[in-house]
Amino acid sequence: MKRVIILLVSTGSDNTNVDGFTIDQSNPENVVNAVFTAAKTGEFSVLEGLCDPLGDGDGDTRRICNMVNMDQNFKDEFMRYFKDGKISGSAVIREVEAQVPILFGPGGTNAETFNLIQRDGKWYLYSI
Repeated sequence: MKRVIILLVSTGSDNTNVDGFTIDQSNPENVVNAVFTAAKTGEFSVLEGLCDPLGDGDGDTRRICNMVNMDQNFKDEFMRYFKDGKISGSAVIREVEAQVPILFGPGGTNAETFNLIQRDGKWYLYSI
């Protein structure tokens, strides 16, 4: 069976190419949706470029971005909790910081907020 991966793509300069896929980091919602896409597809290499390039951010986001190196149990748990994830409201953007409300967990019913930071025009995960 051939697997099809759909990521948000644009032609702007805020894109990151990962294994032939283009991740549009021009807005915070696209970055959050890339996390959900990775959880649905198991394409964890997509996550590697989503963390703050300056190394700031919390341990949860660093673990997400390092998913390719995590053990299978951790990967399975990540997939279980984020495959049904979705954005549940509008992003709140204040200069170079953004908050994106999400629903996640089995069935996508747990509320949480992804915090992102903008560096050189691209958005990155910062904390959960």
